[in-house]
Amino acid sequence: MALLESRDPVLRPEERTHRTYYLHPYIASYASQEGLREAIQDAAERIEDGELPEISAPLYEAAPPKRPPRALKSVRAAG
Repeated sequence: MALLESRDPVLRPEERTHRTYYLHPYIASYASQEGLREAIQDAAERIEDGELPEISAPLYEAAPPKRPPRALKSVRAAG
């Protein structure tokens, strides 16, 4: 959670009395396209005013390496 919080897609309220988190308005889900448009416009204005942080994400020059496939192993039955 610390990584998500450090890059700002997950936000915490100013008063940290409980483990309460919420999604940045840029990545939250919405019931309609209109709701999405309004939330993005509102979030952009709040970012400009300094109320919300800008989301930071790593920039990759190349795609991250893929995990090599693992061979399946058989296990003997007990007995």
